[in-house]
Amino acid sequence: MLGGIGAGANSTASMAILSSMGSKQREKYIGWGEAACGVGLLFGPLMGAGLYDIGGYIMPFATFGKLH
Repeated sequence: MLGGIGAGANSTASMAILSSMGSKQREKYIGWGEAACGVGLLFGPLMGAGLYDIGGYIMPFATFGKLH
């Protein structure tokens, strides 16, 4: 439940920040933000499942943990 509240607050705050950008560029920034979210929701589970098949449970965490 706490994760859902946090995700909702994050989504709301992100849109508020994007909509406060310059008035001429506002639609472009919101579009890029929504596109990035959509691509992440599309490819994230696919990449996670592929890594799970390759190396088991720990592989997705080890792969993306090393990127940061």
